Amino acid sequence: MESGTSTSEQPPATPVDNQRGRWWFVHVSIIAAFVLFFLFVSLLYWNWLRIDEPGSVIIVSGNQASAGTLIEVEGLNLDQPLRLELTEENKFSGRIYLTPGLYTLSVIQEGEVRHQRQISALAGLEMRLSLDPSAEASVQPR
Repeated sequence: MESGTSTSEQPPATPVDNQRGRWWFVHVSIIAAFVLFFLFVSLLYWNWLRIDEPGSVIIVSGNQASAGTLIEVEGLNLDQPLRLELTEENKFSGRIYLTPGLYTLSVIQEGEVRHQRQISALAGLEMRLSLDPSAEASVQPR
């Protein structure tokens, strides 16, 4: 028997044995990171699909003669009509933002519907509504 060695002692652990537990932890961490990444991207995509953002706008402009004119937009995908009243406070102008769809635009002056038109709002569409007291109101896509 050699001096300094004992048969009851285990040989020291090799670096490979110590790293076996680390490899398991590294692999589980990488898989968890991928799962979390795809989960969060899926949640962002799901929210993006559910949110309706306005994609078109009606820009209304008038002058002092059109004070008190009410612009009303109705559509199936609106809970209630959108209304814009032209006043001196808003400088007789305003914007109405719409999601894509079909709408009825009405110009109401002195309690009477002076102009009514079906409009189709498409994504990225800008429409201008100019109110001139000497002419009829018109909606022009731009």
